[in-house]
Amino acid sequence: MSGTKKPELGMRIRKTGRTTDYTEGVITLMNAIVNVSYNTRNGQRTARFVGQVFAESMSQGGDSGSLIVDAESNNAVGLLFAGSSVATIFTPIHDVLDALNITL
Repeated sequence: MSGTKKPELGMRIRKTGRTTDYTEGVITLMNAIVNVSYNTRNGQRTARFVGQVFAESMSQGGDSGSLIVDAESNNAVGLLFAGSSVATIFTPIHDVLDALNITL
């Protein structure tokens, strides 16, 4: 990794994850809203995540938290959040760094 970059529609990306190891994909949707349902002792809840990025399916369970990088520049563009057989979802790296009040 050599720095950070904002994700862009059509950008070729790559990551190395615990489950799927090295994979590549392309960003297909920007600024998405993702609703995630989960169970608690008090019933089912839903968390809403805004500003998420969708890419081609390139992850499986256990890959969450993987760093997503731009395939061309090797700059960090996001942190893998979720995935399915049709898409991988990640949070833009600038949002992660801002939330943690850190820089790379």
